[in-house]
Amino acid sequence: VHGADRLQRQQIARTSQLVTALTGMAVQPNKAIVGANAFSHEAGIHQDGVLKHRETYEIISPATVGLGLPALVLGKHSGMAAFSARLAELGYDDMPEEQRKQVFARFKALADQKKTVSDHDLRVILSDEVHQPTEVWRLETLQISAGSQMLSTATLALTNAEGREEARVVDAATGNGPVDAVFQCISRITGANVELHDYDVKAVSSGSDALGEVRVTLSTATGAPRRPRFHGHGADVDILHASAKAYLNAINRLLTAPMGGRSPAAAPV
Repeated sequence: VHGADRLQRQQIARTSQLVTALTGMAVQPNKAIVGANAFSHEAGIHQDGVLKHRETYEIISPATVGLGLPALVLGKHSGMAAFSARLAELGYDDMPEEQRKQVFARFKALADQKKTVSDHDLRVILSDEVHQPTEVWRLETLQISAGSQMLSTATLALTNAEGREEARVVDAATGNGPVDAVFQCISRITGANVELHDYDVKAVSSGSDALGEVRVTLSTATGAPRRPRFHGHGADVDILHASAKAYLNAINRLLTAPMGGRSPAAAPV
């Protein structure tokens, strides 16, 4: 085309954004060159190819039209290569292989429940998997029965990791709402006599499929006035499941603390 050598290709993306702002007509996500998905890659084989050699799936560079290098879209089709690359960007490039596989399994489970997994989602998963106390009790299953005209009941199965004969314990408890029922049931199974000081819930991202993050603070219910407090963290798309994980996380911290912060009543039998 005559005059093409004078075309400032780096202004193409900005020009498209300007036209959108002036006309109010949004660019379709799948529009070539300037669409939001033009340089996005979600399929695992595509992501692996782009990481090794971008030209495999990109005939032009995003910088050519004034765009920066897009982040890989992490979703249910993403593989270990793209996942590990994002971990390295977040500062977890030296994670042990076994731990990386555990976090990857959590990532895949979450990706099956929501379309894309954000960096914030990944950070919460990492916090949930990497920074964990020694497991005395592990959550296996959780079932809730609740409603506006019925008593909330929680049935849980916990596995004890300290070599007890009854390794798997199933019990049920009622409570003032489903969350209280879950906490009451966990206390019954673990034998932990604790006092809950703080319970905080927040969504990690937007949307009804957002990952929910729960934090709890508790202490033994008996002992000195200045009892040590233990913090627990849990994350899941199911808030009740996240609450159970957070509460059990805090109890595990309490049970594995030195006797100075451990209640004899809460010790496993």
